Amino acid sequence: MAVHAKPPVALSALAPLVTAHAGTDPEADRILAEAADHLLAHARAVRAAGDPTPIVLAGSLLPPTHRWPGWSGRAWRRPGRTPS
Repeated sequence: MAVHAKPPVALSALAPLVTAHAGTDPEADRILAEAADHLLAHARAVRAAGDPTPIVLAGSLLPPTHRWPGWSGRAWRRPGRTPS
């Protein structure tokens, strides 16, 4: 069955595959960059501009062994993307 024919939540099973290939596969890098942009958009939606309160991220896709800190950090630093 094609992955697109399954419910959207079924795509979560592919997350370990994407993170395992980050840094070596351009498509995995693109997926992670887009996911970091989505994460930033959600953070901006719930945090007022200029709010100094730290944002804490947690979950099975965010352990220090994965590349999320780098990807999310790059998304935050892009011009026009900072939440404050």
